[in-house]
Amino acid sequence: MLGKLGVRLVAPAATALVAGALIAAASPARAQTPIGPHQYFTGLVIGKTKLSVISVNCAGPVKTGHPAKGQSVEVKLMVPSVTTADSGGYTGNHASRINAALIWSNGPVTVVTAIATFTSYSVKMAIPTKIMVPCSGAGVMSFKPVPNPDNSAMPATVNVTFTSTGV
Repeated sequence: MLGKLGVRLVAPAATALVAGALIAAASPARAQTPIGPHQYFTGLVIGKTKLSVISVNCAGPVKTGHPAKGQSVEVKLMVPSVTTADSGGYTGNHASRINAALIWSNGPVTVVTAIATFTSYSVKMAIPTKIMVPCSGAGVMSFKPVPNPDNSAMPATVNVTFTSTGV
């Protein structure tokens, strides 16, 4: 009798083990993937691919301040590759890295501030707290693939709003 019970217990355990392995194999890879040619990607600002709010430390009536600590940018590989223009960016024929830059207008002047350079996907990089940005208003975070000698790459962009923390 104990022999049959042992078989009955082993069979469900083996089934659960196989099912667990299949689920693990179907899960997306969390490993960092190097950036290379012919890849579709999306940019994230504080975890968002659309409108994102960047908190800015501004005290009193000042017009600019420093981004609050703990905010990040990231690029994610789109798998399976998507081929529509509104899906994000494309690394083109030559790109091996993606440069993130924050762009906003200061009156008639367009300000472009380098934020991070990515060589792999799924790596969060902090928005520097030493840069100056507006206390309010709108801008764009651009994720530009480089090099791009033949103009085959396409950047991804995320619209951002600057909001003062009142600090």
